[in-house]
Amino acid sequence: MTKAKSNPNSGLFFAIFIPVIIIVVVIGVLLYGEYIAHGNLYNQTRHVLRDSASEQVRTLNSIVASQYRTLDVIATSIVVRQDETSESVVSYLNSVVGKTMFFHLVMDYPDGSAYLNNGEKTNVKDRLYFQNSMKGNRSLEFISAGRIAANDSLLILSVPVERGSEVVGVLHGSLKTERMAPLLISEVYGTRGYSYICRDDGVLVCSAEKQVDSEIKAGHNLFDYLDNAMQDPGMIATLREDFANNRAGSIEYVVTGNRCIAAYIPVTIPGIEQTRWFLVNVVKSSVIDSEVASISRGNVYVMAVAMFLIGCIIVFLIARERRYSRKLTEELEEIEFREQQYHVALQQSEMKVLRYDIASRTLYRDTEDEFAQPNVIENVPDSVLNMLSEESREPYLEFFAKLCAGEPHATVTSLTRDAKGRWRWVYSKGTPLFDKNGKPVQLIVSYCDVTDKREKEIIYEKWKNELASMPTNKAIVFECNLTRDITESVEGDYLRPLNETASAKFDERTQIRSVMVDPDDRAAFLSLVNRKWLIGSFYDGKYTHSLEYRINRDGKGHRWVRMDIQLVQYPDIDDIKAYIVVNDIDEEKRSEIALQSRAELDVMTGALNRAAFEKKVSEILENDWKRTHALVLVDVDNFKRINDVLGHQAGDRVLLSVVSKLRSLLREHDLIGRLGGDEFMVFMRDFAGDQIEDKAESICRRLFETLNSEIDVSVSLGAAIFPNDGNTFDLLYKCVDLAMYHAKEQGRNGFAIYNTLMGKIDGDKSDENKDDDNK
Repeated sequence: MTKAKSNPNSGLFFAIFIPVIIIVVVIGVLLYGEYIAHGNLYNQTRHVLRDSASEQVRTLNSIVASQYRTLDVIATSIVVRQDETSESVVSYLNSVVGKTMFFHLVMDYPDGSAYLNNGEKTNVKDRLYFQNSMKGNRSLEFISAGRIAANDSLLILSVPVERGSEVVGVLHGSLKTERMAPLLISEVYGTRGYSYICRDDGVLVCSAEKQVDSEIKAGHNLFDYLDNAMQDPGMIATLREDFANNRAGSIEYVVTGNRCIAAYIPVTIPGIEQTRWFLVNVVKSSVIDSEVASISRGNVYVMAVAMFLIGCIIVFLIARERRYSRKLTEELEEIEFREQQYHVALQQSEMKVLRYDIASRTLYRDTEDEFAQPNVIENVPDSVLNMLSEESREPYLEFFAKLCAGEPHATVTSLTRDAKGRWRWVYSKGTPLFDKNGKPVQLIVSYCDVTDKREKEIIYEKWKNELASMPTNKAIVFECNLTRDITESVEGDYLRPLNETASAKFDERTQIRSVMVDPDDRAAFLSLVNRKWLIGSFYDGKYTHSLEYRINRDGKGHRWVRMDIQLVQYPDIDDIKAYIVVNDIDEEKRSEIALQSRAELDVMTGALNRAAFEKKVSEILENDWKRTHALVLVDVDNFKRINDVLGHQAGDRVLLSVVSKLRSLLREHDLIGRLGGDEFMVFMRDFAGDQIEDKAESICRRLFETLNSEIDVSVSLGAAIFPNDGNTFDLLYKCVDLAMYHAKEQGRNGFAIYNTLMGKIDGDKSDENKDDDNK
């Protein structure tokens, strides 16, 4: 039996064959991969460039949107500012432009006049961005170098400035295109590509900092440049058509001996419909060819090295992307921080605003105020304590301590000395701003002078304390909210009407209580105790009112009361409160009237003295000028002979008799006055002029008296009518004086009614000399 032998070469065969097969397969795979890679890599390159462009567009949109938000915040702040003069707006823009990415901030008014933050003025009426924003839209426009700035191309971003639904102007910011370059990824496609942005008409807006096409700059035309670089003349037509139809696409062209592949996509900025831009990513074909060559040299080591290099590249790109993202995040946080600062300041725009840096303990301010402090104050709050009163210092320190500790809000009211040395109450409100770690880094402190409000609070507390201690047996106190027409409380039962309800409105209570008021005082009562009039009085700066009047007591006569009204404003709201206190002053008033009457009356006869009579008549003529009144001068005939023959006591009795008889002839509201000696005056209020002769005749008849067989008592009268004969006391007196002497000339014991035939009366005519009893 023969034993089979093994083939020693079989193992070698398999040892060699299998690796050879593997190598062949690998080589075949590599060759096939080279073939596939060479065929597909160009298409893949276009997709990579487009994907990179899409990512850059999203980033660009985020940046542009943040700049529009910044413009919106500034525009809103301009609207809510109380002072809207162009100088104030320019000053405000100049104070904030350095905190933004903008080269200039400009306020455009509807007539096209534009005020730059540096004080320059121009006209933008013909600018497309101005016309579009005046219609209420955001707008963006590219301005090439030389049109505005000599060496710089600009991007103009504009927003409407709106008050309600009305566009009152346009705010635009100028952004240098060179500021946009860092926002573009200048090393796409494995660090060997670059990016730029152009308009649909081919004008280049901006490019990445690293650019192979160094001949084309911002403001140049891409179409004109590529006309000389294109190998395929028909491709430029495709490019123009894609740009015109806002389509994405790709092209190939040769520049400075290098074949390049470019992918482009439209740039659509939300809210800016009129902007048609394209972002273009470019890479040289040599980059692709080198990648194909590296694949053809592939082996395990090469593949491992390639994978390692690719890993390194990926790590590098990731690290670079992270650095870029971190930088972009910091920029966005800075924008958000400033927006937060402007948002807080906008909420507090009715107050003056300060910025406090916690780390340096430094306070910054942009506007002047009555306290005349420098714009930069260090070592705050300790350095400003000398301006505060002793009792305000500790609360002020606690205010800063709370905010620096991270409390979201804090307030303090402190007594502060201003530049003129006056003590003023100042209300301060603070809000902290936080960094990304939640640590407070700055404070926004707003403040305003609340001295007037504080004084109102003091008045409010004073009245509350006085009312609490006031007796109610002879007084009644009303506490009313005039703004809301509510009676909040009534204390005391003095003079409270039975038909008055708790729900009665203010003017309803006035009408109910006016029934108790004496008719002669009712008009004054109703005009004062009126809700609308009291509210108007408060806003006119008149806070206290007082009225003394009489009330009738159901057949028991009248009593005098005094009403005091104090108007105050609630400390924490704008409602106006009225404290109305009615006190019984009958005893004091009657004593006062008695004293006043004694001062006004003639001591002997009890008639009004000359000064009191003239004052009362003048007041009636001034206040009741629509009615007819009569003034009568009464002169006792031959009074000197009565004194000489019968004695002065008899003469005094005659004068007393004259006054007594006159009172019996006159009405209660008529006036009797003694001018001096034997002269009296009578004033008859609301007296018909055609009845004056009958009245004068009855006076003469009633006053005639026979004292003895030799002496009679008689009078001579002169009368005049208001306003026919005169419209002042002086003119009427001259008329009756002239008429009385005319009566004496007719034989005494008679009367005369003034007429112009007796003589002309004017304001400059002086009284004629009188000869009482010698005629």
